[in-house]
Amino acid sequence: FKQMTGKTVTQYLTDYRIRQSLQLLSEGRYSIAQVAEQNGFSSPSRFASAFRRRMGCNPKEYIHQNPFL
Repeated sequence: FKQMTGKTVTQYLTDYRIRQSLQLLSEGRYSIAQVAEQNGFSSPSRFASAFRRRMGCNPKEYIHQNPFL
């Protein structure tokens, strides 16, 4: 898997979950905790950590930086 994608299965899955969360965050209908839960993260803090590693900011900062998604 890693030879094909350049990522481990865990990294790939986390990246996929973060990409899916961007749509929910942009809708503004759900709290960050709800987005974390809907995307399979065990807690909002784990979601925020993974989001920060992938996107370079936390989910709240992302929402404020991109108000017109």
